[in-house]
Amino acid sequence: MRALIADDEPLLRAELREALALAWPELRIVAEAADGRRALAAVLEHRPEVAFLDVNMPHLDGMAAARQMRERGYAGEIVFVTAYDQHALQAFEARAIDYLVKPLEPARLGDTVTRLKARLAGLPQAAALPAAEAASPWLRVTRGTQTQLLRLEDVACLRAVPGYTQLVTRDGEHLVELPLKALQPRLDPLAFVQVHRAAIVNLHFVARIVRDRPGHCVVELKHGLGQVEASRAGAELLRSL
Repeated sequence: MRALIADDEPLLRAELREALALAWPELRIVAEAADGRRALAAVLEHRPEVAFLDVNMPHLDGMAAARQMRERGYAGEIVFVTAYDQHALQAFEARAIDYLVKPLEPARLGDTVTRLKARLAGLPQAAALPAAEAASPWLRVTRGTQTQLLRLEDVACLRAVPGYTQLVTRDGEHLVELPLKALQPRLDPLAFVQVHRAAIVNLHFVARIVRDRPGHCVVELKHGLGQVEASRAGAELLRSL
């Protein structure tokens, strides 16, 4: 896997490079940039699988650079790394997979790397679906002996279970014969958030986040749909949104 690092501070670029070397040794940094324009040019030239972008950069800020990357066909993953937390919503509008606040915590970066690996590993499986089905807002699900169509926006949460993905809706629970990582690329990143390595929740169905004991959080769903276990990083991401 290849990555770009963009930050106007050389020391911060070096810190992120060193942190990634520990968290993701097989990742290769193919380009670095000190401003948004150079970041855009480097992404279009190298097409890395991941772009780590600072928000406040000269000439072209990270948000504008990300938007132009998407407009020019960049389909890789974007992670924002910034000292400010007020741009999270804009980040996910740019289809960013994560939003990291400086100073970076190794555990938080490790969680991001885990999410990136899962997303990148899931891309070939998603592409293996028929094109019409991969782009459709509908999903074929099994409930008992019946097969039916379900709108993705009606799904409150998705859980990985052995051999399947379990979907929870107001109508009940359904099973899909696909792994969670294969379904993730089909989900709207503005609505669905991965709160645990085995669980994704729909923001529209989140009632509250509860810390039921030190270091452990759960997400309570609306309409009595139960709780979903959340990692510390997942709970922090959910709070930021």
